[in-house]
Amino acid sequence: MSTPIAKTAGARAVVERYDTLVSCVPSGAVADPETIFRACVKEANACGGTPQSVVEAAYVCCAIGMPPGKAWDLIHFVPRGNKIAAETTYKAYVHAAFANQFLASLHSDYVLDGEPFDYHKDETGPKLRHEVKSRTEAPDIRKIVASYCIYATTSGGNGVTVVWAPEFPKPSQRGPVWKSYPGPMACKTAVRRARREWMCNGTLLQMDSFDSAYESGVELPVPEELRRGEDATESIDDIMAEDAEVANDE
Repeated sequence: MSTPIAKTAGARAVVERYDTLVSCVPSGAVADPETIFRACVKEANACGGTPQSVVEAAYVCCAIGMPPGKAWDLIHFVPRGNKIAAETTYKAYVHAAFANQFLASLHSDYVLDGEPFDYHKDETGPKLRHEVKSRTEAPDIRKIVASYCIYATTSGGNGVTVVWAPEFPKPSQRGPVWKSYPGPMACKTAVRRARREWMCNGTLLQMDSFDSAYESGVELPVPEELRRGEDATESIDDIMAEDAEVANDE
């Protein structure tokens, strides 16, 4: 299967770095390097952002071994200002934990204001009760009061992690995906918190490192050969105009 044609400046920059990007895909990845690379080019064709930020988003996908896009729902290219970020879903964290053969089961959910919810600890351990009311549409982030993660490990252990709304990432740290999918992002926050108690492999640690970098606005830990000066965003109209000029010259 051939690589999709690069239609944007970001996609072109990704294609130019093919060798470096596919070499970063670890063994045991969700998909083979070619599939992950093609998915990155496809996502890059559908978004704007500076080419450098698109390359870095593609690197995140390759480094954690997960292809972006709706078909997989593990990681997505989302805008953050004039840049593109690789936003992992809570499903990505769960997949990585199960792949590490650490988890036996996991359940994560968010709690809406008005839903019966109780969490406490006694001499036998943590206790959680949550009564989910009818949900017909995406919740308002302002009505999510908490999220939680209940898990059991393959060694017979278990745990409960609860994150209250004031502990969610600050509005300035949230990407636009929080507006579109506040419930899943709240669940992801609980899973990330629970991750601190898990026997982590490299993929989980990398994912958390990338997410933390995006939230804090610091540079991503990417290979030096993928870095270059920040490029101005180039639109598809600009690219088409350039291609037309080249065709006229020929």
